[in-house]
Amino acid sequence: MGARIGKAFVVGAALGLIGQILILLAGMIVPADLVVPAAMLLFGILSVILILSGFFPKVMEWGGAGAAITLTGLMMGAAGGAIEEKAKGAPTGKAYFKGFLQVLIVVGIGFVIDAVLGLLMK
Repeated sequence: MGARIGKAFVVGAALGLIGQILILLAGMIVPADLVVPAAMLLFGILSVILILSGFFPKVMEWGGAGAAITLTGLMMGAAGGAIEEKAKGAPTGKAYFKGFLQVLIVVGIGFVIDAVLGLLMK
């Protein structure tokens, strides 16, 4: 169990470091108010490249939750859902929608929990 926690920490920390580097790089290119959105876009593009190359699924297998909770993990979830729907014979557009719907549900639940806790702790 300790090894799994250590692997998750290493992967999560590495992905966080990559995200921070992308924020710093974006800060050199775009105006200050667009730095974080630009970095998120770059991270999303990098996520797609890592998923399509087959590298990120191996990282997820090795790093577990450390890989699953990042933006890259959400992109992997969306891609996995889309692939699953496509395999069931769904049209491409519907397959992509179903894949991203899973991500939207996760993010939406997190938003609702965050809002409720924010109101309770106020």
